[in-house]
Amino acid sequence: MGVRAAVEEKLRNSEPITEEERTQIEGDMATDINNAVYTAALVYERAEGLGLLYGNGHHMAQEIALEAANRLKERFQKAREIDAAQTTRRNLSVV
Repeated sequence: MGVRAAVEEKLRNSEPITEEERTQIEGDMATDINNAVYTAALVYERAEGLGLLYGNGHHMAQEIALEAANRLKERFQKAREIDAAQTTRRNLSVV
């Protein structure tokens, strides 16, 4: 089993992961969404090639893919903030 698969398995089983593992899986997923959205957005380049739109379809696809990856990263950051707040609350309730 690869490192990514092992980390995903830990998460599915609600097992803790290291900060390094979390950073790695988030980066991998951001790359995945960037690549998938870029491939889908190449419709702009095809439309440009057919004369249906003007401009650089390839660059448009890149911009859309980057935006999708950035939005995913923002959600990862929000999840980290929520996790940190919950951990702080738990720690304060123990005192």
